[in-house]
Amino acid sequence: MSRPELERLIVDVKADKGLQEKIKSIHPSNESIVEWANEHGYDISLDELNAHIREQKGELTDEELNKVVGGKGPSYDWTFTNQTGGSRTYTPYQLARRASEDRS
Repeated sequence: MSRPELERLIVDVKADKGLQEKIKSIHPSNESIVEWANEHGYDISLDELNAHIREQKGELTDEELNKVVGGKGPSYDWTFTNQTGGSRTYTPYQLARRASEDRS
């Protein structure tokens, strides 16, 4: 498993319309793309594909996000109560993650 292998797959897919159609037809999940790629001579991992997708979207990894929201210092939890009296507590990390997901 190596980054050059993922880059080779991307170059090959961009250059070959038939390969593009094949990838589109199996695209229900990143796992199925990785499985297909590995069966066809590309040595890539799901982590590599997911990292590439995050980079293309400009997203942070969980570790990077944790550092941004205070993973190296004291943490304060936020508790939200709804109108029926139910409540939910979130860490700063969870709040930031939810905000990130809402924007996508």
